[in-house]
Amino acid sequence: MLNDFIPVIHKLSVEEHPNGITIVPIADAHYGSPEFNEVRWHKAIKRIYDDPHCYFVIVGDLLNNATRSSISNIFLETASPRQQKEWLIEELQCVADKCLGCVEGNHERRTSRETDL
Repeated sequence: MLNDFIPVIHKLSVEEHPNGITIVPIADAHYGSPEFNEVRWHKAIKRIYDDPHCYFVIVGDLLNNATRSSISNIFLETASPRQQKEWLIEELQCVADKCLGCVEGNHERRTSRETDL
């Protein structure tokens, strides 16, 4: 992961997008939680994939990442933290080139802080 003080710059050509672009913020999906909405997730990814003028930013908490010290119940998770991370990598591969930026949320941060995963 890049240092918080190093800017990530994406240049988009006006010629390629004469009518502008759409930026979709993706946050709080909480994959791994029993409440994760898979239909809504796939609808958002499909929209980004299908529209050549659509990009996205990740604004944290795409994973639930329950750990023993978190408020979430680890025994109700639908996938382990490692499985959640692997799932997210796989899910975002088809739109990876359309990601304009990413920040981690407290759910991602807790796993790196507590387990170095």
